[in-house]
Amino acid sequence: MTIHNLIVSLQAIVDNLNINVNIVLTDDDSVVMIFYPKENQIKVNLKSLEYSCEIYNLSLEVYSRIILYHELGHVLDPELEELENVITSSFNLLIKNGFNEILLEMIKENRILAEKNAWRIAESFIEKDLYDVFVNIKQDSLEEAMEIEELNKRKIILMYEMAEVEGYIEVLKQHSKN
Repeated sequence: MTIHNLIVSLQAIVDNLNINVNIVLTDDDSVVMIFYPKENQIKVNLKSLEYSCEIYNLSLEVYSRIILYHELGHVLDPELEELENVITSSFNLLIKNGFNEILLEMIKENRILAEKNAWRIAESFIEKDLYDVFVNIKQDSLEEAMEIEELNKRKIILMYEMAEVEGYIEVLKQHSKN
């Protein structure tokens, strides 16, 4: 399947479901597919997609469809905007007021909740013959999301510890006031 055919195929799925979002390519190798609400786009990285297909021993068509359904879950998630606002506000408070374990946990939990919501919504699109594969990918994805969010939380804690040791906390606070 060519890149063009893949994008056309994914866009046809979206159009058949009457969902208003555009499928586009991205060079960002850190993602397989990702929904950008402000741009109303689902960005697809073919290289990452092909790599993931190999891991699951699935065809490009099958794997990309499952991941597309997950991204459509984000598109259709009525809580997504609120979750993103809470995450952004929490980050802003961290910058303004300094380290806060509760805010870090809130960021982590809201990001994981966004992923859970997307997978829950995606399940409504899955064909019966793909259900077992879907469940396997969903479980792996949620486990990975939890691990990543825990690592992100630890990274922020370390950044604050380093800033405190180096005396930069006041600089961060002053910068956020401007």
